[in-house]
Amino acid sequence: MGSDPPLLSFNFRPDKTPRQTFENIMNNGFFTINHVDQSFFQQAHLTSAKYPKNISEFNQVGLEEIFLEDFYAPFVKQSKVQIAMRLIEHHHIKTNGTEIVIGEVLFIRCKDEHIQDDGSLNYDKISTVALTGLDTYYTTTKLAKLPYAHANAVADVKLNESTHAVADVKLEDGTHEGADVKLDGGTHEGADVKPNTQTWKKT
Repeated sequence: MGSDPPLLSFNFRPDKTPRQTFENIMNNGFFTINHVDQSFFQQAHLTSAKYPKNISEFNQVGLEEIFLEDFYAPFVKQSKVQIAMRLIEHHHIKTNGTEIVIGEVLFIRCKDEHIQDDGSLNYDKISTVALTGLDTYYTTTKLAKLPYAHANAVADVKLNESTHAVADVKLEDGTHEGADVKLDGGTHEGADVKPNTQTWKKT
């Protein structure tokens, strides 16, 4: 939701179903977010089942909890990206009874090898999975990293059969310049557009 302070948000199901995770967050004020990867996504999926309050989901599904940095809430030991969160606010959605929770990122733990030169995470190495709906999981594969979008530059990006993208950028004076945008399987360098000077800056 923002970077200063760094905020993340997510929502919980309607209040007609038990929501123990939501109750724990509201009572404790601290929680963790743990990336799920291909090695344990099936176990993670089982944590969505409705367990009695006295039953540990960690024990039920075969995951390990771990406490780090004297933080109040446990992390998932198997996770390659572990995020410590502090509750900032929450909002009840009257329309459908769901709850939106907003938390501040206090710290993130991951290995150096999973961080790229620009500070972003390499999801291919982490093998993070994505979820749609309640039960369908997908792998996350990088397609491309495109230049920053400028309001005064119109870019038409089309993939071709040689596994790279060609960007045709219209500059302010009506001229055009093209650039190859690097994809995982290609050998072409990407560029940032500088419309006013009609030049490209390699990234």
